Amino acid sequence: MSVDLWISVALAIPLAVLANLFTPKIQAWLERRASKGKTRKAEEEKRNREKQLASLESEFSEIESLVQSPSVLMNQNFVALLKIALYGAFGSLYGGLFVLLGKFTGWNGLLGPLHMAPVLQLLAQITALMVAMLIFLTAAKAIRTNRRVNEFEEYKQRTQKLIAELKNNS
Repeated sequence: MSVDLWISVALAIPLAVLANLFTPKIQAWLERRASKGKTRKAEEEKRNREKQLASLESEFSEIESLVQSPSVLMNQNFVALLKIALYGAFGSLYGGLFVLLGKFTGWNGLLGPLHMAPVLQLLAQITALMVAMLIFLTAAKAIRTNRRVNEFEEYKQRTQKLIAELKNNS
């Protein structure tokens, strides 16, 4: 028999004993850690459901009040149209300003050899994109609100079902 075999046997026995002694402690630690994660995840899901429930109830009461008061809905639509017009005007003026600066300076730059053309063109394009997104979001919100008001009974049934499900799960 070689020395390697005796060293392996001599080390295997103490390592096996140590493994048997520490395995339950390691398993308990892993279970506690997993339990904390599950608890944290369950609490987070509960908070998210509560937020969603509060949001649904708030939205439902808002839509219900708009159904009962068409003049408020009309005023809300008018404000949305004014916002869209304002965003469009602002975007046109602000975006046009960058193009005007580029044309005025010949796209050669305001500060001598520093070429500003790419920067000014990029700013004009970013302005146009941002304004288009603002207009889109404002119009989409107004359309969504009007659809819910116009189809209130269907919306009411669907929303009350969701609210009941969220309350049961909480």
